[in-house]
Parts: sequence; structure tokens; C-alpha cells
Amino acid sequence: MAPATPQARQQEELQFLKDRRYAFHGEIMMIALFAVFSVFICFVTVFPCVRRLRKQAGNGEDSSHDATEVSPRSNNDDTATKFPSQL
Repeated sequence: MAPATPQARQQEELQFLKDRRYAFHGEIMMIALFAVFSVFICFVTVFPCVRRLRKQAGNGEDSSHDATEVSPRSNNDDTATKFPSQL
């Protein structure tokens, strides 16, 4: 028996893929997944910062109104602002 040539072996084997550009399509898929993951990571890191800044900006505008309001505590209750050692 003569050893089989590479072409003969290739013809005998089953061909699983009919897509000749399988590697190229894999690279495109990898780039797309990398881009989606990068956008997700940016969203996860930036969204809380933006939310915190908006909250601080909203509290800054409301603080001018809070300063003019009367405190619900009476002025005679100084024990709430003193430390235990000062009582």
C-alpha cells in the first residue's frame, strides 16, 4: 500500500465548514464583541459618576432654599449638638 497523499486525505475527510472566510468572520465577531464590552465597561464606570454629579448639582440648588427655612428643633435643645463630655 502506498502512503496517502495530503490531497487524497483531504478529499476523504468530511468538510464541516462550507464557509471559506470562517477566520475572517471570527475576527469581525471578536472586534464587535470587544467594542460592545468596552461600551458596557465605560457605561458602568461613567454612569455612577454622572448620577452623583447630577445629585450634587441638584442639592446645590436646593441648599439656598434650605438655609432660609426654620429648623424644626427648638433653640432650647442644645444637648443634641453637644458631645457627651460637654454635658
